[in-house]
Amino acid sequence: RIENAQLRVVDAYTIEGYRIITGWAKLRKVYFSVRFSAPITRWEVWNNGKHYVNTLVSNGTDLKGTFTFDTKGEALVCKLGLSAVSIANARENLRAEALDKSFDRVRREAYDSWNNALSKIDLSEGALSREDMQVFYTALYHTMTQPNTFSDVNGEFMTPDYSVARVKEGHTQYTTFSLWDTYRAAHPLYTLIAPRQTADFVNSMLTQYQYYGYLPIWQLWGQDNYCMIGNH
Repeated sequence: RIENAQLRVVDAYTIEGYRIITGWAKLRKVYFSVRFSAPITRWEVWNNGKHYVNTLVSNGTDLKGTFTFDTKGEALVCKLGLSAVSIANARENLRAEALDKSFDRVRREAYDSWNNALSKIDLSEGALSREDMQVFYTALYHTMTQPNTFSDVNGEFMTPDYSVARVKEGHTQYTTFSLWDTYRAAHPLYTLIAPRQTADFVNSMLTQYQYYGYLPIWQLWGQDNYCMIGNH
């Protein structure tokens, strides 16, 4: 359920806003900043069923928008920054991670990053078929899509009691701990292939204990959703 949301047109190239949602994990705050490669020439917003054209700010619980761009025949590139803390932090994340990078550069960096991560287990000298290799490395890839980075580039993150804290320099706050599913095999695997991240995983769980009084059960976007039982 959306408790509140905002869509703001900042300038011809930028939109920003947030949504606060509850349900499976309560009151998750998602702030965003989006930068487009071409100028917006027209936008329309439907706010709780009412239609508005070229209005700069919309607030509500049921927002939908469409945007028209003057691309001059070029591909439209959309760069997005996210934060659980603030729009300002989403803007800073975007600036630090993607604003000055081309699509091809981001693609190349992502390829290199994943290749480095997946090559921690090297099966190229074995006798596996190409199909078996694909199955293995696809499964290994799936183990690395969570937990997710939750702290912003400035180190800030939203704590389970909705205050803002800052992780120690050189460390990362993580979230999305599907512990009922992962404590048996995924987390033991991380101790072998991602020991540095594992230390941050543990400290991220302890952060919930410090602010909330118990370790995560099934944590999503910094909040426990109490799915399943126990503190695995």
